[in-house]
Amino acid sequence: MAADLQRSGAVRMTFEERSKVAERCFEEVRNLSQIKGVDYSDGQDALYNFKSNAERLGLTKYQVWLVYFMKHIDAICSAVRRNPESPHGESEPIMSRVNDALTYLTIFAAMLEEDKLTKWSVKLKEASSEKVEILAKAWDAALKEER
Repeated sequence: MAADLQRSGAVRMTFEERSKVAERCFEEVRNLSQIKGVDYSDGQDALYNFKSNAERLGLTKYQVWLVYFMKHIDAICSAVRRNPESPHGESEPIMSRVNDALTYLTIFAAMLEEDKLTKWSVKLKEASSEKVEILAKAWDAALKEER
């Protein structure tokens, strides 16, 4: 790391270096999503795990997501409590927990996006059927006029 050293020996993270850390994290999140995501899907629905467990447990997919997400947040919090100066994981590296938490945040965003698309899809279908009805009535009226 080419960061500035202070008199105390502490390193200052530059914005460019922080951006590189973010890029590495996002790349890891992309990899995790592709590798692990398949194991939790039905082969078609990337959010299947959340929906099926929600149905099984009488919860929403968001509530199931929150339980999974908080597991990683709890592990990060425990690491900070155990060693506030230099958090580390006991069973997994702390960066693994960070990347898992980031992955779950992207899953949450995907859930929101799916809901938005579903809402618009329903609206389009409703609008389409209304237009079909209007067109059908106009067609019937036109046919009656021809007779």
